[in-house]
Amino acid sequence: MGATGTTGTAAAEDGPRPREMRVFTRICERPWELIIDRAEALGMDRDSEGEERTRLGARGLIACAGKVGSKNLLYGLTARGRAVAEKMGLSVAEPGKGHLEHRSVVEYAQLRIGRYSSKFIFQRVGISSTTAGVRPDLLVITPDGGRVPIQACVRNQPAYEADALMKLHDLALLEPDDADKVDFVLAIAVNKHHKAAIERALKDKNTGKMPDKVILLDFDAIVKTGFDWSSVFPFPF
Repeated sequence: MGATGTTGTAAAEDGPRPREMRVFTRICERPWELIIDRAEALGMDRDSEGEERTRLGARGLIACAGKVGSKNLLYGLTARGRAVAEKMGLSVAEPGKGHLEHRSVVEYAQLRIGRYSSKFIFQRVGISSTTAGVRPDLLVITPDGGRVPIQACVRNQPAYEADALMKLHDLALLEPDDADKVDFVLAIAVNKHHKAAIERALKDKNTGKMPDKVILLDFDAIVKTGFDWSSVFPFPF
């Protein structure tokens, strides 16, 4: 018993090794990432990545990584959470277009949609139309020339986000030969509760009905491996 306790204390005092910290930081930054993708991004095979996670687990750091990286804690990060993240060497941005939660939603959507069809093209430039008055987070170009703006909704301001979505929705009502024409708008709310709030706000702005050209999903739904993207992109790709 004494030997085991001493070893555990020594291991804790030694701190994580560089490879462990790389895995830990990646989990904090992208808690939604699949293990195989994380291993590839870190230049490891699955067994090596698994060994580092096992070491992190023995130190009690896997649970910590999940808490630092969870969607709920990263949104409006508390002073204590910010201190933990910074101590671990993570870059904690202020809320806005570039903050971690927002970026995670956009990047994960691109990853999953890209796996659904490798023929899709993604543009970060967005739409510059003065008609829209808003730039989407991502623009998907389909093989037949269709255009689908994607908007991540994480600000917890349903009326503000619904207003932006309605402006994008107006572009779907343009004539086919208009350069700013889009097929439909895909909005991804950070969770199902925020999705419900945005849906109510959209209905308020559209005579009690959901706009025909807006598809509203929640992040928890698209994280599931069984999510059917053909229900969103009903094209023969």
